[in-house]
Amino acid sequence: EYTTIVGPTGAGKTVLLESLAGLHAAESGRLWIGGTDMTLAPPETRGMSIVYQDCALFPHLSVKDNVLFGLKVRSKKKAEFDEVLSWVDSLLAIKQLCNRLPSTLSGGERQRVALARALVTRPRILLLDEPLSALDAESREEIRATLKSLHRQLGVTIMHVTHDFEEAMSLGDRVVVIHRGQIMQVGAPRDVFYHPVSEFVARFTLARNIFAGKLSGMENRQPLFQTGNLLLTVAAEKATATFAVVRPEMIHVSLEKPAGDNVFSGTITSLEDRGAMIWLEVACGITLRCLLHRQQYERLGVKPGQTVFLSISAESVHLI
Repeated sequence: EYTTIVGPTGAGKTVLLESLAGLHAAESGRLWIGGTDMTLAPPETRGMSIVYQDCALFPHLSVKDNVLFGLKVRSKKKAEFDEVLSWVDSLLAIKQLCNRLPSTLSGGERQRVALARALVTRPRILLLDEPLSALDAESREEIRATLKSLHRQLGVTIMHVTHDFEEAMSLGDRVVVIHRGQIMQVGAPRDVFYHPVSEFVARFTLARNIFAGKLSGMENRQPLFQTGNLLLTVAAEKATATFAVVRPEMIHVSLEKPAGDNVFSGTITSLEDRGAMIWLEVACGITLRCLLHRQQYERLGVKPGQTVFLSISAESVHLI
């Protein structure tokens, strides 16, 4: 699997990764790798490689010597070096960088070299500690595609720490959300994104619309959730609920009143243009935050102070 571990700064993500690698002794619990208890095993026997955000390349060594460092430490024969370099070059295109020093490389190039150094020892598990966070947008997209390709080609287990949930969504088969050293939720990215189990997870995944309230009877055989003076029709069958969560992209904005559940009129109080996406805040008894694609925004021609209609399907209201 490609597992992403997400959480805010200080949540314990890096400590968890380094505990798996054997750089910190576990205070409790056991670590099993391939059916073998490796809790007390020294780091070099665990079959793991770790790549840090800052790459941690040796500044005085060439790219080639950085990449081959792990093999030299393991006293591998020089005859293997060319074969290994050819193999990692096929994966990461580093051959043209081999004679350069790390100080002459771009951020994306440094990260590719760090990945190559981690892979030459053929690890069973690859640990990545925020490998994209220090890169510019173009390099970030490049390395993200590289990581997807590496996982597909090598089939290596990857555990990737990040504080960026969009990054976790795009890369992970499974997402682990942690906060203050505790696992808050584990699941497929879409499940965590659209079905958070706590207010913290909802806020961390940028749900934006999180309202305290309570279930308040039925209407047309559907439960109602009351928040302030607003009633939301919901699809979920729950005995109790203290929060309703509506993701901003799940709110339909229109100039004419549509049919359906949860239709409200309101006034646009704020509009933030972020290029491809437009954020709206609409006051309709409560403030709802909505997300429009550029094409939809230009078609509607909305502006602050304008009255619009909002529509939210009952299935889009998630209860906690």
